[in-house]
Amino acid sequence: MEIERKFLISGFPEQFPEVRRAILEQGYLAVDPVVRIRKTTPNEGDASYKLCFKGEGTLVRQETELAISAQVFQELCALLKKPLLRKAFRTYLLPDGHTLECNCVFLPGNQVFWYAEVEF
Repeated sequence: MEIERKFLISGFPEQFPEVRRAILEQGYLAVDPVVRIRKTTPNEGDASYKLCFKGEGTLVRQETELAISAQVFQELCALLKKPLLRKAFRTYLLPDGHTLECNCVFLPGNQVFWYAEVEF
């Protein structure tokens, strides 16, 4: 079960200690319910791959993630109707101990969309 709040931001914050940095590539196999694949490439270390299912809801919903191989990820990419989304991803430690996850989503036409989330 995940409980999260999302926020629009204008860039990566500078006032919190950075914990992690990665590039994410994700695609949506379905949107109702959400079925997503994701490749996470950290600054250090090997890429990881996940298949994620998200249940109904906005603030609180069921989320199930399964680790998959690079080969399965590529096979599922072939099923996507739209290209993978690419994101710059960073996490920060908040003073209350929660983690702030910040994303810069790269859109067509050299545009970007920024958002952050905190999971409880």
